[in-house]
Amino acid sequence: MKIERFRVQNYKNLKDVTVEGLSDINVFFGQNSVGKSNTFEALALALWLLNARAPKSTVSLDSICQKLAIAAPVMPLDGNEPLSFQITVRWEGKDVSGRATEVKSSIPSEKRLICDIRIAKEPKNDIVSTISHSWENEKGQSVQFPDDNLLPFVPLLHTIHAYRRLGIERQGPGNGTIAVSHDNLKKALFYAYLSSDPRQKRRLEAIRRILADPPFEFGLLDVALNPETDAIDIGFVRPEGRLPIESLGSGFQQLLLVLGQVFLNDSPIVALEEPEMNLSPQNQQHLLGALRRLMQDPAIALEQLFISTHSPYFEFAENFYDVTLDKQGHTQVDRATPQKHDRHFAIAPVGPETGARLNSLNQIQLYQDVLDDLNLQRGDMVFFVKGEAGRWEIYPEEEVLAAMKDAWGNDGSGE
Repeated sequence: MKIERFRVQNYKNLKDVTVEGLSDINVFFGQNSVGKSNTFEALALALWLLNARAPKSTVSLDSICQKLAIAAPVMPLDGNEPLSFQITVRWEGKDVSGRATEVKSSIPSEKRLICDIRIAKEPKNDIVSTISHSWENEKGQSVQFPDDNLLPFVPLLHTIHAYRRLGIERQGPGNGTIAVSHDNLKKALFYAYLSSDPRQKRRLEAIRRILADPPFEFGLLDVALNPETDAIDIGFVRPEGRLPIESLGSGFQQLLLVLGQVFLNDSPIVALEEPEMNLSPQNQQHLLGALRRLMQDPAIALEQLFISTHSPYFEFAENFYDVTLDKQGHTQVDRATPQKHDRHFAIAPVGPETGARLNSLNQIQLYQDVLDDLNLQRGDMVFFVKGEAGRWEIYPEEEVLAAMKDAWGNDGSGE
């Protein structure tokens, strides 16, 4: 199951936002405070209402905000217009939620479920949600479907929030079935280590393999328990010994926090906020490659990924959306054309490695042939010189210094 389109009206500063053409991986690029997180919150709320509610029901807004980690208020900041969502979901006739076994045989193949959710605010901070839905075939024609009670099998959105920190966790009661987040990841790894569930075992082994193999090569992920404090200890075993995760850099921890949640949650739809957090450019690209591979792994539930970012290193061929504010302070989400896409990101080549486009930080990436021809290494100084013909040229520092000596005399005094 994948979301193909959604529309949000009157959620916080999302006055009227439509996001279309969604694919497996979708990147939302924008500066701080333009509404990327609000867009993910709105989608999470809509999917929760579809998953957990009857066609019409009254629920506590406070309880929803607490469940979904949403900051109030969620209703529009200007005016009293009703909050509404429209979502188009493509069903592929397979059990993607892990809970639809009893209706699996009757799920329509290659059909679209179109849902409309209207929310009105009631006294005592309650809300009334009204849900209507219909089915379409691949040609956009309305179709009837006999088993129409599939809304509870629409999966929830799991959000990996930008705030991610490993804390102290101890062995305690519980069965490890709650959603995995940054504050219970160690316990989730511990449960997976002890579990007899073959799915959890495969997922844990997949985490260990990805982190141990190139390009990360962190060592073998190890899960242990401190007998004195009952604290769960996560570390990496290397030839020189075992290193606790806390003694490694924050980039190591961030990779484990992201990949651990993706692996151990049985969530087909995931929103990942700011994956570049504390990661080098190389590890940002490595993380993206790992996420791509995960989407092809049948042992992992991941079907669709939403990414919010400020980083040009998350450029790739999948969908890219530009998130901005209009003059009234309302969020705008525009699907980028190839021209817009290239304006933000420098690493899309023009021709066979003959040029690069300027990104949003006024940066370009020099191709390997250029680095080899100029004998450049990391940290070397380069100069941009405007020649007599008015064209800009690039020179390594040694050539510029040699030219200056020739022009000023061998001693460099200019006399």
